[in-house]
Amino acid sequence: MRQEQTIDKHNSQVIYKYQPRLLNLECSKGEITAILDDGRKLTVPTTWFIRLRKANLSQLKKYHILPDGYHIHWPSLDEDISLRVFTDGLNSGCC
Repeated sequence: MRQEQTIDKHNSQVIYKYQPRLLNLECSKGEITAILDDGRKLTVPTTWFIRLRKANLSQLKKYHILPDGYHIHWPSLDEDISLRVFTDGLNSGCC
């Protein structure tokens, strides 16, 4: 997990936040589940993404988790999504 350091301005404490990384994906026609290195499984519907919504199961299973552990790429669909969409939803600003 990547560690970020922030400083709490109210009491001058250093706060460490851990950002999980993707370990694997489970894909079905209706949803994609991200398996994270902190043990969580987070699911989003494929209907949130036009290209993923139209893809068949074989296309959905042909993805790459990028080396940073935070982004997923589907080469044949020309689609990229961030881990933030799993943690923050469509309001994450990443899509």
